[in-house]
Amino acid sequence: QASESLGLRQQSWVALAALAGCDFLPSGAKGVGIEKGLQCVRGMLRHCSEASLKEFLLNAIDGGLPADLQKLALLSGCSTCRRCGHGAVGKQRHGTLGCEACGTTKAEGGNGGCHRRPGACPCNYHQRYDEVVFARAGAPPRTLPSSSAVRSVWRVYEGTPLGNVDAAWKRPCLVSVAKLLSEQCGHPRLDTLKYLLPALLVWDLRHPDDPEAQFAPAAVTGDCAVGLSAPDRRTPSKSMAVLQWTALPGREACEALVRMSNELPRVKRSVTKRLALHCCPLLVAKHCQSELARKAHSTGLRARSKTRDYWLSEARVLCCEAWGFPSVPGEVEAAIDEWVAAWRGEEPGAKKQRTLSALFETRRGS
Repeated sequence: QASESLGLRQQSWVALAALAGCDFLPSGAKGVGIEKGLQCVRGMLRHCSEASLKEFLLNAIDGGLPADLQKLALLSGCSTCRRCGHGAVGKQRHGTLGCEACGTTKAEGGNGGCHRRPGACPCNYHQRYDEVVFARAGAPPRTLPSSSAVRSVWRVYEGTPLGNVDAAWKRPCLVSVAKLLSEQCGHPRLDTLKYLLPALLVWDLRHPDDPEAQFAPAAVTGDCAVGLSAPDRRTPSKSMAVLQWTALPGREACEALVRMSNELPRVKRSVTKRLALHCCPLLVAKHCQSELARKAHSTGLRARSKTRDYWLSEARVLCCEAWGFPSVPGEVEAAIDEWVAAWRGEEPGAKKQRTLSALFETRRGS
């Protein structure tokens, strides 16, 4: 689908990899990313065929650009009227005397100025912009990669294209990956574990029935807004759910990895609230209940706040708006009913009786 939408075939993809950077040539062409890389490939295809794309790129690197591309590299921008695209001036209008190409010259009875062009600008800079981008990349100071590096990339990628492949994702073995990177690349084992562990936690959360899964959420401990933009920080539903992790029962999860999973930074052991609500709704409801309980049992709670309607309103804000529940969970409503019943059980006369008793005791002592 990507090849069809972009109009690229195998040779074009290899050229794009060499220019924009890939696993076998990470630097690519200096200052060229995926967007400019696509423009460079399209610009070259206006001068050669798909089959000769490799030779054209290597010749441009080794022998220099063709003469017409060298001229395009000198273009600094559009030099025509930005309104009508005629002439050789970069003004909005040709002026009060009018434009001959637009037929608006006052000498010929026109009203002056010029007409707005109906389509794209006809100048070389805009009509051949893809070629201009490639010409600038190949012009001094050269930013294209060396020809030897490009040949190496072609040797890796060139060959018979793969047909339809029935691929499936599988949970990687964390210990095996760490061992491989340590032996082959000298990458520290501990760093590999820290980098891959967050991805495995999410995998195990989404695939609890995977026989190779090892971790499961034990509790929701809060939310995290690290890395969010300022507007998103002000929206509670945008923050991440921080999870406490444990080993799945019956799985051979390494205790050190379980401990490391809970020692990761909060943002690394977090998932989206939507995912948490989908995979562990009971833990999310329990967290919401504990948050409401902490507020409900705080000191100095006013009598007008000890009503069911008040705490149902607070529960809707927390559970529905902040965590995404469609309605207040039943266990949260049940907890609210228990609190309200306990508050109603506080007899108003008890405080008065204690106050009078204290008064009598004071009088007896005096």
